[in-house]
Amino acid sequence: MRDSVARLPGTRGARRRRTVWNRLTAEIDAPSAMDESKMDMSLHTRNAIPDWAVAVMGLVVASAVLAVGIYRATGHGPVSPATLAAIQDQVQLTFTDQPDGSIDVYDAETGQLLSTLAYGTNGFIRSTMRGLARARKQIGEGAATPFRLARHGDGHLTLKDPVTRRMVHLRAFGATNEAAFGALLNARNRLADDALGLPEPSGGTDESSPRMAGTMDRRLDDGQ
Repeated sequence: MRDSVARLPGTRGARRRRTVWNRLTAEIDAPSAMDESKMDMSLHTRNAIPDWAVAVMGLVVASAVLAVGIYRATGHGPVSPATLAAIQDQVQLTFTDQPDGSIDVYDAETGQLLSTLAYGTNGFIRSTMRGLARARKQIGEGAATPFRLARHGDGHLTLKDPVTRRMVHLRAFGATNEAAFGALLNARNRLADDALGLPEPSGGTDESSPRMAGTMDRRLDDGQ
């Protein structure tokens, strides 16, 4: 390139050499208009949504998911107390910690032991009761008042603290976790039927059986 420019004669040629050389080097060094356009679009895309905005949007989504879970669990959301089916059966429960880490669950009305939750087992029941006990502690209340475990007409279970008025819709946490509390209600019914001398059902839990008929006689329909 330099050789071809150098062959231009005289002063005029020197000027032309400089002009041609400057033009050539400018074309080589400067990016094309298309390249500049691409660079501008790339920078605009990167700066269109600031990092802090992305973080805020993520926080909003996480808060919404958490709020839905809390509403479902406490009865202030899709399943509210106003839409609950009437209570068919219920038991008042107290929970007593034992030195070995187990928890004894009693029927508060009869004083009968319904179940002993061995250390390291029944994690859902333990975590649920810890949460309710923590809420009581925050308002200066203790464990003296029993908790109400109820079975509603549509079959789902709720656990209510009459002190804080918190209600946990147990079905929201899955059938297995709901059944863990359901076993406590079933244990109360078995003990009550045994006291009445009712025979064990030969199959299933048909409400027409003598055992279930005795249970139905004790059921409440107060809707609370």
